[in-house]
Amino acid sequence: MDLDIRTVLRWLIIGVVALLGLSLLGMLVGVVVNVLSLALKVGAIVLVVLLIVRVLEEVRS
Repeated sequence: MDLDIRTVLRWLIIGVVALLGLSLLGMLVGVVVNVLSLALKVGAIVLVVLLIVRVLEEVRS
């Protein structure tokens, strides 16, 4: 394998681009985890409210 300056620079650029891609992927995963956590909390609150409304309807009738 010939290790001239072009080959070394090419692999350095590929490595930097790969690290940037992994960094962006990590940030995206972090955002998705936060959004899913928020969605689960909101969903749980909605289910509790619906359950309370149903119980109150049953008590009225």
